[in-house]
Amino acid sequence: MLEQIQEFILFQKSTGLSQKNILKNLSKEKKREKIGWQFLQIAGSSNSIQMAMLIFTVCFAAMLHQTAGQDASPFSSLSTSLTENQNAVVDEHNSLRRQVSPTASNMRKMRWNATIAANAQRWADTCAEAHSQRSDRQINGLICGENLYMSSTPNSWSMATQVWYAEDKDFVYGEGPKTEGAVTGHYTQVVWDHSYELGCAIAYCPDATYQGFYVCQYFEAGNYLNRINTPYKEGIPCGDCPDDCDYGLCTTATLA
Repeated sequence: MLEQIQEFILFQKSTGLSQKNILKNLSKEKKREKIGWQFLQIAGSSNSIQMAMLIFTVCFAAMLHQTAGQDASPFSSLSTSLTENQNAVVDEHNSLRRQVSPTASNMRKMRWNATIAANAQRWADTCAEAHSQRSDRQINGLICGENLYMSSTPNSWSMATQVWYAEDKDFVYGEGPKTEGAVTGHYTQVVWDHSYELGCAIAYCPDATYQGFYVCQYFEAGNYLNRINTPYKEGIPCGDCPDDCDYGLCTTATLA
């Protein structure tokens, strides 16, 4: 069964202004320039999206492909060709996977995969600002999962990963989203137990409203519908891998 995807634009204030003031400023072009906005692609069900924490959402209908370049300013410092950025992505994922509540007995430790990263870069360079086709994100004939993040400013990879994980506030382990239509698919992919390799990439899309297009792809893929509400096995950390454990994460090659 193929997942249904909706694309949404998430405008998030970064100035500390109240929602009332932000809405007032929308009608004034000069004041609008004072408000910082970020773009985040949300993948969810076909139901309407209700997210009380957000200022507002508007439907994302289509985006034009733009000329891209991984090393173009101002996002060049975030290039995943740099080892420091590869480490930042992997370390942030592993840190967050250790923090799940309830704790996980079979959470695998993630590592960087250069082949997956190359696939992610090819997709990022399209500036499509939408999910890739499943056939375009495969490794050894198997499909990878995918998370996307878009921003008008060069936010760190750690921040992008934290934004995905922050959906946990709308998720109840064993039950799923707290409310109908709540977006939690980025979170469940970040903490999917059997995912153990990832590769990420960024592209600078100068002609787009939101110039930074971040892509992370995961192997093994997560978010299988038959257990989307239990992305990992609840239990004592490393309970399923007592002899292959790194601070709560399993390092064994295979898990049941």
